[in-house]
Amino acid sequence: MTDHIYFLRAIDGTGPVKIGYSFNPEQRLQSFMQWSPVQLEIILIIPGGSKLERNLHNCFADDHSHSEWFTVSARLDRAIRKMQAGTPVHEAIDLTDIRGNVLGKAAAATRERNGSPPPWESRRANAARKAASLTTPMEEVE
Repeated sequence: MTDHIYFLRAIDGTGPVKIGYSFNPEQRLQSFMQWSPVQLEIILIIPGGSKLERNLHNCFADDHSHSEWFTVSARLDRAIRKMQAGTPVHEAIDLTDIRGNVLGKAAAATRERNGSPPPWESRRANAARKAASLTTPMEEVE
């Protein structure tokens, strides 16, 4: 089976675009349709997997709305139109033009919602607890 990157949007052409990947984009569309208040359609399918998906998310990070959804900027719209016309993704989009880290942004938002500390604080706290458990007070040694 081949991985595909899909671009999904409301049928009326309004609202954000979802950039995702799946072995079966049509089946993925059907699962989104069960929960969507609007009719959705796949506007583009290109070959690619999770690495390309993540790269695309980061290239359009300045258009990031939420999760894997992106506000349609002129730049994103232009890239989609080029790929719909048959231009390969690496020619339609400068894949080295990283505008941010969408995964990092999403993780930070989740931590903020949950009141969780950043991962480096958790690692420090865990390391300190582990070090404390390995240390035996002098009174216990004698």
